[in-house]
Amino acid sequence: MKTQLFKVFLFLALIFVLSSCATRRSLSDVSATTSMPEKKLEEIRSGNMDFDWYYAKGAATISYENTSLTANADFRIKKDSAMLIVLRMMGLELGRALITRDSFFMVNRMEGNYMAEPIESIAKLYKVPFTFAELQQIIAGNHLTDGMKAQQLNEMEGKTMLEASGERWNAAFVFKGETVESAQYTLNTGESVTAVFDDYIRVEKKKQSPLNRKYYYPAKAYFEYALELQLDQIELDKQKSMKFEIPSKYTRI
Repeated sequence: MKTQLFKVFLFLALIFVLSSCATRRSLSDVSATTSMPEKKLEEIRSGNMDFDWYYAKGAATISYENTSLTANADFRIKKDSAMLIVLRMMGLELGRALITRDSFFMVNRMEGNYMAEPIESIAKLYKVPFTFAELQQIIAGNHLTDGMKAQQLNEMEGKTMLEASGERWNAAFVFKGETVESAQYTLNTGESVTAVFDDYIRVEKKKQSPLNRKYYYPAKAYFEYALELQLDQIELDKQKSMKFEIPSKYTRI
């Protein structure tokens, strides 16, 4: 159970982070003259939100190694400081994880143990390509557009696909009408994630975020890991508790 819970926390943290790359504002005010690739990418940049606090909660279903687990998930972000993830089932807390600029902590309530590791060792072990600042921005629905260039904009079956590339990763976003329906992220290491989005809500002014999100690693057709998030609440700039304590009786793993 302790190994499974650790994998769940790592998977939730990393895939939720990757997923939110495709959260973007409505493009309803985009004119025909902005249909060129670079102008489309600029629309994405201008939709990035500034924030000090980010909060989201909902149900999460994780599938891996012929195993499936459904739990309630709570995500909290304090900009430039920390990310907290809490998992609960039937009202009981399974555990929580705290990620800071230099450390990863996890307590497992079910087994009475905990993990405390330098973030560098976790990133290296699980081949995490993102910096701490990038993780926070993506979770909040912002996009890693710094240094990125739009490559091409294609029309297919009534949908639009924007391909973009950067020093660290490439992305292909498929738009259905005014929102992103799916996205394929390909890291420079060769790893990829397929994401599917639905049920967008307005979060701030004209900026929107999908409540329903599905992620497949490395691809939907032959995934090793799959995550479905059904969020029911997203909040910006409302300070939340970031409480994280390791009970003295817990053993380190």
